[in-house]
Order: sequence, then C-alpha cells, then structure tokens
Amino acid sequence: MPEGSKESHMECARSARTARSRRSQRPRCNDGAPGDKGDKGDTGDAVLESVNCLSGQTIVWTGTDWGCRTIAITGQLSITSVAPTMCCGVFEVFDSYTPNVLDDSCYAAFCYVSLSDVSDHQSCTVTVYGNPSASAVFVYKYAYRIELELLDQLTDGEPLYVNLSCLE
Repeated sequence: MPEGSKESHMECARSARTARSRRSQRPRCNDGAPGDKGDKGDTGDAVLESVNCLSGQTIVWTGTDWGCRTIAITGQLSITSVAPTMCCGVFEVFDSYTPNVLDDSCYAAFCYVSLSDVSDHQSCTVTVYGNPSASAVFVYKYAYRIELELLDQLTDGEPLYVNLSCLE
C-alpha cells in the first residue's frame, strides 16, 4: 500500500479504533492524512500551530475554534472599618491588599493605587463597593496609577472594598 493513499489511511484508522478498544496506545499514522475527529479538533493535525498569541495572552477554546485571550491582572484592597481621618500610605489605610498592590499616598479625600504588574492602568475596571456611600467615590484612571477621590464622603465605621481588573 503506498504511503498517503486512501487505503493506508483507512488501515491506520482501523488500527486506531482497534487500539482504542483494547485501551492501548494509538498507532501513529505518518501518511499526512488528518486523524480521527476528536472532541476539540482533528487528532493528528497541528490544530494549535496557527494560533499565535501575544505576550500576556493564553490559548482558549471559544466553543467553535481556538484563539487567544488576554488574561486579566487583578488586585484587591479592603478596609474593615473606614476611619474619619485616613492618611499616609495605602498600606496604612487598607487592612488587606493583594501582593501586587504598590504602596502609594492616601489622604483624607483620596488614594493613589497602582499594581506592580500593570503598565497602563487606563485599561483597568475599578469596582468600589461595601460601604453605603461607595457610589460617591470618583475613579480616575491614568497610565501610571488609579486615583480614588471623595473618600472623605464614605460612611465611617463601615467596610470598603476596591477590586481592580486590568488588561495588559
């Protein structure tokens, strides 16, 4: 049987079915023909060979094809009980924060927040919640940081949570 012929492909496919039914390893068919249809592509084909993701992206199955998706970089900060006078740095004002949060300035009315692994904070989605007055907080996004303003409008004694989700 000539290699690459329909007959050689059929023989290889038969061998593969037999091997699967015996739970043994599938034989290799080196005739260049596509393999049996698999759950997420043609086995035996270089399905992911044409997917070229950029740095910071990962390969994902979209439900119909393989593609690239940017992974969100996240950060969180929280205050258990908002105090009337908040000052100093982010690490003194917030009770907890993810390791990628950088220490920056916080004063009574505003805080500067940035994540170590984000180069442009304008891509971030910022969610401020948990405090009855959280909706009063203004969020300004700059390349180098995020500014939270009107923190002095928050309800004292209540918690505050800040979630950041940034695309690089």
